[in-house]
Amino acid sequence: MLPDSLQQQQNIAHEQGDTLVFVAIDTQVVAAIKLIATLRPDVQEMLQWFKQRGLKLYILSGDQEAPTRTLAEQLEVTGYFANTLPEQKAQRIRELQAQGQQVCFIGDGINDAIALCQAEVSISLRGATTIATDTAQIVLMNDHLAQITLLWQVAQNYQDNISHNTYRAQQFSLTAAAGVVLLPYKFWIVEGMWAGQILTGVHIANQPLLNTEKSPKTLTHS
Repeated sequence: MLPDSLQQQQNIAHEQGDTLVFVAIDTQVVAAIKLIATLRPDVQEMLQWFKQRGLKLYILSGDQEAPTRTLAEQLEVTGYFANTLPEQKAQRIRELQAQGQQVCFIGDGINDAIALCQAEVSISLRGATTIATDTAQIVLMNDHLAQITLLWQVAQNYQDNISHNTYRAQQFSLTAAAGVVLLPYKFWIVEGMWAGQILTGVHIANQPLLNTEKSPKTLTHS
């Protein structure tokens, strides 16, 4: 039996989402050690970075209501879901997706595997459970959330390249069509536009490499 004082401390700890490790001597509990969850040192900085880009942030937690709510208020996120089982985490993501939102889920535990599969983008960390790293599409090898900024930049550059290439292709196609209708030597105009489109596409595709060669310090910093 736990002493009344320790039983009271255990109830308080559970309400706060903390854990008590009891110390016993000859089967008699004499003390308890309280384990308090702490935030990663890079969380606040990364959350601010996300907010500046207009992203909505949610906490999906298996912890109880009180500590999850306190954490959500501390981090000032969009919303939170407490007492969620693995399947319920995936269901919450499906609900967000049904609202037309694209979800990026970051998780490192066994209970996160189903949610990682459900999200459009799934990220885990080095040192996470094997099932999380095997399931996630992206694994951050530096064990630091700041790597997400580099990931975002790579994805943004990729999207910009696609948009730029599409725009150039449309320009060449319209120019070629106008040339065929209005100018002589129609075949050579089309062939010239086709060659120019290929060269432009190759240049755009190699633009990230060219930028890296011009700015080696950026690569080293990353």
